Amino acid sequence: MASKDFQPKSDLTLEKFMEICKKKFPNDEIYLTKLIGADFVIKRTNWTGLAVKFKKNGASVQIKYNGLSPAAWARLLSAGLIMGILYFTSFKAMVTEFGQFLDTAPELK
Repeated sequence: MASKDFQPKSDLTLEKFMEICKKKFPNDEIYLTKLIGADFVIKRTNWTGLAVKFKKNGASVQIKYNGLSPAAWARLLSAGLIMGILYFTSFKAMVTEFGQFLDTAPELK
């Protein structure tokens, strides 16, 4: 799981962060989740998405994120080694894209 720590200038909340993500990823579905260790999911396809955890400690914010298959049936099918290898590339690309977004988004500075 990758993470990014920063101190935003404005008062950043989970809801505000989700809105920023919706602007950055308008073609992806973004929704709150009850998955353990995640606050919301960015779903690109049933096979490709990100689990995102937002944690605020005073003035600093920590964002943890990891690739996942948003659909439960896809997670079950991709639990096997062969399926994991096949879809690893799409997870890695989305994790990299999200990391670059966190590094460059002016709303998070």
